[in-house]
This record gives sequence, structure tokens and C-alpha cells, in this order.
Amino acid sequence: MFGPDGEVAGAGFLIGDGLVCTCAHVVQEHDGSRPDRPVTVDFPLLAGAEAGPPVTAEVESWRPEDDVALLRLALPVDGTEPLPFVDDRSEEGGGEWGGEIRSFGFPVDAPRGVNATGVLRGRQRADRLQLDLAAHGVPIGQGFSGAAVWDVRRNAAVGMLVTRGLYELSGTAYLIPADQLLGTEVRVECPFRGLGRFEERDARYFHGRGPEVRALLEAVDSRPVTVLAGPSGSGKSSLLRAGLLAELRRRGTPSALRAPQPAATPTIPDTAIPDTAIPAPAVRALAVRAPAVTDTASPNTASPDTATATQPAAVPHPSPAPPLPAPAATVFGHAATALSHADAWVGEAVTAAWQAAAPDTEARQERLNAVREACAGPESARIALRGRLCDELGSHGAVLLLDQFEEYAAADPHAALRAFRTLSALTAAPDPAQGGGLRVVLTARPATLESLTAADTSASLSQAVTFLAPMTTETLALTVDEPVRAVPGLRLQAGLSARLVRDAVDEPGCLPLLQFTLTELWRRKRAHTLTHAAYEEIGGVGKALTRHAEAALTKCLAQSGVSEDTARRLFQRLARPDGRDNFTRRTVMTSQLPPDQAQLARMLAGHRLLVWDVTDVANVTDATDATDVTDATGAADPGQAGGTVHVVHEALLREWSRLEGWLREGAGFLEWQEHAAREAAEWEALGRPAGLLPHGVRLAQGLEWLAQRPEDLTTVERAFLDAGRRRQRRGLRRLWAVTGLVTVLALLTTGLAVNTYRELRQNEQELRTAAATELSELADEAAEQSPDTAFRFAAGAWSARHTPQAQRALFAQYVRAQDTVWSRSGLWPGTAKSLRATPDGRTLLVVSQPNGSSALQITAVTGALDGTPRALRLRGVPEDLDLES
Repeated sequence: MFGPDGEVAGAGFLIGDGLVCTCAHVVQEHDGSRPDRPVTVDFPLLAGAEAGPPVTAEVESWRPEDDVALLRLALPVDGTEPLPFVDDRSEEGGGEWGGEIRSFGFPVDAPRGVNATGVLRGRQRADRLQLDLAAHGVPIGQGFSGAAVWDVRRNAAVGMLVTRGLYELSGTAYLIPADQLLGTEVRVECPFRGLGRFEERDARYFHGRGPEVRALLEAVDSRPVTVLAGPSGSGKSSLLRAGLLAELRRRGTPSALRAPQPAATPTIPDTAIPDTAIPAPAVRALAVRAPAVTDTASPNTASPDTATATQPAAVPHPSPAPPLPAPAATVFGHAATALSHADAWVGEAVTAAWQAAAPDTEARQERLNAVREACAGPESARIALRGRLCDELGSHGAVLLLDQFEEYAAADPHAALRAFRTLSALTAAPDPAQGGGLRVVLTARPATLESLTAADTSASLSQAVTFLAPMTTETLALTVDEPVRAVPGLRLQAGLSARLVRDAVDEPGCLPLLQFTLTELWRRKRAHTLTHAAYEEIGGVGKALTRHAEAALTKCLAQSGVSEDTARRLFQRLARPDGRDNFTRRTVMTSQLPPDQAQLARMLAGHRLLVWDVTDVANVTDATDATDVTDATGAADPGQAGGTVHVVHEALLREWSRLEGWLREGAGFLEWQEHAAREAAEWEALGRPAGLLPHGVRLAQGLEWLAQRPEDLTTVERAFLDAGRRRQRRGLRRLWAVTGLVTVLALLTTGLAVNTYRELRQNEQELRTAAATELSELADEAAEQSPDTAFRFAAGAWSARHTPQAQRALFAQYVRAQDTVWSRSGLWPGTAKSLRATPDGRTLLVVSQPNGSSALQITAVTGALDGTPRALRLRGVPEDLDLES
């Protein structure tokens, strides 16, 4: 550091990016005031023994009471970086006493610099650190002021030399400790993203997924469609953006990135949507073009310690862009054409990739129309467009990356399947002879694959899936250590990296938890060092998120004055059951929130629990013109007409025990609302037909929820239930009228039925009496010829009706058959005239005369004594045989 006279006045060191720290008395004017001139700075060690070129710097911070000055370099100096610092108070067991130190200064007799050595002796008055110089070492004098004091054991700076002892204390010196030097003026960038994702601009901080990036590049080079599948919290979005997209841009491959959002009206399968209901293409868009094309999306700063007009310091990493405008006619210019939501955003996304590969502003609308017509047209139209894309996209083709496709599929599986079919038809594997064609990479969860599986998609889907494996201990260590190394001046306390990895590796969905923990450690850093003390303060990887959420919610409830029940209802609106006994995020339109929930949501967004996106739909007409207007602090512009709100990450739904309890408590309502929302959307889209209104148990459940939680239902859902209730009431009134008429008719019918019944009973009794009389007479007539038949007639007469005549006939048969052991009929024809038997009685000859005949017949009967008679008719009887005797 050179003084006003051009002579060496002291030393200095880089404390931040382009920021030099030194003593105020080294650069002050002769009267002790702040210099209003540029200060000349030299870096002699860069060029070895020869002094390097001097650089000028302006005073940025002036603290004469602490004897500290910070200077901003006019130009960057290659080969330099800020020093790492250590705060002695953060060391376990203390580190201030007895530590060996070195300090490099520029005394008069050593203009090229020299090292002084000594040991630390602890903090003294005015919070200065004392050091004792080595007995035979270089004395500290003029030219050492502003020099960094380096702790040899911990390999970091502990402070800045500011003064030395006099007279008998000439062997001592005093330094300003690091925690006092690194004030609010000295910032280091945060290389972590909390619950956010790594973007393309964060590629230098994205580590641990090198093999996966290479695998995705190989897939893009060989497949038309690649599905990156992995559970929530596995880092799919970061891999897609900071990994694959950054590498595609580096290679010069034209690319476009989109994150499709579900429509307010879910897609209706196999049903035509009328022209009066055209859903809007809502795509959170960040246009990504080839290097030669200017990106119109406004960049956002990624560091949590940097605040801009559109990104407050409270939010470390906002979503890249808001949804597109609601009217489909505004985007496409064809209001008369009814497009499904899937066709709308697929058309816009494919056109963005087309424009990235072959920029042509004048042709954009024609291309958009062509893609739109192919999406809505027959398969032949998509095949024709695929050929055109291969011709016009050039040898490199274009890659369309679809982030958060899994959430789109969870909200609208029918639309997701339609979009996948369309994209599969438009894509083509790279072919040197025909051009690169369009290729698509999309993210998915295992449950998403079920939504995309159909008879015509299963083959292509099975070839497209690439599963994202969990990170190992080694790769997790890279995500902790490498980002810290990428930020000059930032360091981890010894052993903290291993502790973080050890605690995180067994946590489900550990990546967002680890990133959140690291971000909180960065916020609590001491002397640019992430410490064990801060780690214990936040509760470690397992509890950091929960403690932060609890503290943020408690603070927001106190500041807003709303009840805890309002928070419970808000979070229940922002989640939906995933069908696997868990919950997933749900995006809600801000216009659907009651005022108290909207107020709380904006405040929670300021604490990084929610993401509040506000879109000025009146001024956005094209996805490539969309800029980030996210208001994370809740200061929503009253003029802004739309927006969405959602939970920042699904890890919050899993890890926050209070929130999980709320969701379990409201699981019944959430499950009902999920189905009701789809039914209400279909009813609304089709012109509110009465045939789609709820009835029966579904209506009863809905009316019960409407009575209990009316503010948690959307306008369409409430209208849906009200219409169902009115229809039910009209039906009941009709039912009551019909019931009255039926009752009158029933009374008349009953009277007629009773009278008819009585007549039928009377007729039946008369018929039974006649039958009993007839059967009794037949019994008397058959008694001589066939006792068995006569008995049957008598029994039938008594069964028909208990008349005196039937009783007499039955009794007469009883008298005749009282000595009968058994009876068998049909052994001989007609009436028996005579009977002869052999002496042993085993053979009988029966002479009978058949009815209506004058001829006699002889029948031989055997086995009568055994109870098993057998009859044999005899033929050829001699004429002179006496049959009568």
C-alpha cells in the first residue's frame, strides 16, 4: 500500500472479491481524513522477486474508529483471491493462546517484504489480539500495519496487524481479530441454494453428478426422448439445469427449457372442449438459446446475500419465470381454435426450441401455428412436422428440456399423457444424414411413469427412462466441499464436512435438506467460516428445516395477527395426496386465496417457505419476453392481475412434523377436493351440463365440506356444489309430487287388490270343494278294480278340501285296506275275474278282463310273497281251458 507521497505506507490483503483491507492510518491523508484520491496498490508476490504492475483502488468503507479501511480495486488482478479467515472464538477449546503465526510486511529496510513470526497470546483490551514476536525474529515496525496475520496450524488468517508495543513492550504487537474485520461490507457469495435448485448460471457450484451428466449427454446424442426418473429430493431439476443444460450450452447445442404448469381446468379425456372454453398455456418459461442468440429472459442473481429490485435478499433462489398470460388467443392469435392445454404449452415449447436452433422472428408465428396444428391434427400431421424439423433444425438439432414434468403429470395425468404422445411423435434420434432433429428430456418420478404408460407409449417409454441413483458418501462430500472451494475466502471448519455427510447420507431426499443446512450455516458463518457451533445451533441436517419452519411460522403468525387455523388451511390448500400415503405440492392461483391466507402466504414466502409468483398478464404476450416479476416478500403490486403460490420444496411436506400432522388431519378433505376439483373443472369446461353434477353420496360429502370449509373451496367448486344442491332440490320436489300421485294410486290399487283377493279366495275354495267331490266319487268307483288308485283318489280329495264326502271316501279306503300289507297296481289289465295259486303260493294265475274288451287275459304273478311281484302275460291259452272255475 502506497501513501500520498508514493512511498510504501503499509500492507494489505484481499478480504473479498476485488476488496482490499488495510489500516485506515495507512491510507489516510496527512490530516488524518479519508482520502478522496485513488490509492495505489501493488501485488509484488505475483511476479516473484520483481514488483508487479500497480493498481488503483477507491476507498469503499472508512472506519477510522476501528482503524479499518476497505478499498475497491479499479480492475481485477489475475492470480489473486481473498484470504480464508478463522474466528478464534469459534474453535473448540479456544485457539487464541500459543498458536504460531506469520505476518508479511514491508519495512523500510526490506521493500520487497519479509516475514515476521510469533505466537498468539489471547484477547486484550479493546478486543485486540496480542501476539509475542519471536525472540530472534524480524521485529514488527513501520510497513507491517495492515498486514494479515496467518495462523500456521489452521492455515487461515486470524486478523490484521494494527499497532505494536513501545519501549519494554516492543516485543509485542496487536491485531484486529477476523470477526471485526469481516463486517457487513465484506460479502462472500453463497454457493448453496437452500431449498431452491441450481440454475445454469450456478454450474460452478454444482458438483457430485458428473457421471449422471455424461450419461444424459450420451442419451441426448442417441435417443429422441429421455425421461430422467427419480424420487423427490434426488436433485433432478438441478441436474437438468446446472448439469445438462450448462453442458449443452457449452457445446453450442441449441436448447430451450420449460417447466409446464397445470391449467386451472384439467384436461378432459376423450371429450371435445367447446370453443367458449380455451384454457391458457401456463408455462414457467426461461428461454435458452444458442450462444449466438440473445436471451431475453432477465437474469436473476443467485446469491442469498445480494438484493435487487426484483429479488429481495430474503429469497436465495427464486423460480426463473412466471406463467404465461391467461387468454390463449393472446399467445397464439387464434381465439377461434379450441386447443387443449397440453397442445398449447407443447406448441410454445417446441417453437422455442425451433427458434433457438434457427432464429427467425418473422417466422415464429408461422412455426407456432404449424406446431399447434400438428398437435391438434392427425398422426400424419405430426409425422410431416417431424420431417420439417429435421430439415430446419440443422445438424445439431435442438434439445427441449422439460423440468418439473412430474408435478404437471400429478396435477393432470391425462394432459401429461397427451403431451408425451405428441412430443414422442415430433422427436427423432440424431441422424447425420437427416439432421439432428428435435430431442426432449423431461423429469419424472416413479409414479409419473404410470401416468405416461399406455398401449401406444409403453415401448418408447421403456427405452427412454434413465433412473437417477441416490448419491453416495463420496459424491455427497463433493457437494459440500467443492462449492466452498469455488468461493474465495469461504471455508469449512475442520471436520464439519464429514459430519454433514455422515448425518445426511441416511436421510430420505437428503439433497434439499443438506443444501438447506449448508445455506443456514452460511447465514451464520463467522469470519467467512462455516462452524460446528452454528451446525449445533440449527439442529443438524435432520432438524434444521423443521426449526426454521417453526420459527418462521411463529414469527409470521405474530406479525400478521392471523390464527394458526389460517396457516393450517393454507398449507392444506397447497398440498395434494399422491396416492402413496404421502403428499405432493399443489400450485394455487393467488386469486383463489382468501385475504388472510394471501397475507400469510406472502409473509411465509419472505421466509423461504413458499414461492409467491406474481405475473402482470396484461403486459406479457410472449414466453420469450417473460421476465421474472417474483415478489417473494409479499409486496404484491395491486395492478398485477395474476400469479401462483406453492410450497418451496416437497422436503418441507416430509420433514416438518407440524405440517405433516395438518396434512394427515385434512387428508379426507384433500382427497375429496382432488376429485371434486377435476369434476368441477370438467363441468365448467363443458358448459356446466346438468348431467355432470354430483349426486348421492358425492353430493352429500361435498355439501358437508362446503358447510365446514367454504373458504377452502374455489369459486368453481362452490358453484359446482350449489348447482348440484339445486338440482337435488328440484329432484326432491318432483319426487314428492310423484310420491303423492303414487300414494293415491297405491290406495286405489290396494282397495282393488283386497277385493280381488277375496274373490280369488272364494273361487279357490269353490274349486277345491268341486275337486274334493269329484275325487271322492272316483275313489268309490275304483275301489273294486284298483284299491291303490282308489286310495290315491281319496287322499287327493282330502288334500283338496276337508269336506264330509272326502272324509267318508278316505275312511272307506282305510276300512278296505286295514289288513293289507302292501299294495301294487298295474300287474294285470282290467278287472280280475278269478285267481288260482300254486300250493306254495309263490305263483298266481290271474284271469282279468281289460276295460272295454270282452276277451279274457291270463297273467302269471311271481314273487308276491317276497313283496316284489313280477307279472308275465300268458299267450296261447287253450280254448278248452276252464277259466271261470
